Amino acid sequence: MKKRAVIPQPLIIEQTHHAPTEKVWDAITVEDQMRNCLHPWKIVEEVHGRKIRYEWRLDDHPGNSQLTFELFAEGDKTRLVLTQECIVTNK
Repeated sequence: MKKRAVIPQPLIIEQTHHAPTEKVWDAITVEDQMRNCLHPWKIVEEVHGRKIRYEWRLDDHPGNSQLTFELFAEGDKTRLVLTQECIVTNK
């Protein structure tokens, strides 16, 4: 069985966008609106309209990377919290 450990100190970025949560959600989930992704990814968690977590693996690095987007409505704006974590898999 593989053991997973999160490397400490995730990278967290917080931004406020002058757009409703629906538009921000579409920008991070609809493939036609996403920028070209350099690495194959998969969705590992989703709370529609509020949170989505992607995971991918870089060929030349051990473990996976997870990127979580969390959306918070603030009037006619959206606060976006982005968290990137590195996951090391021990065989």
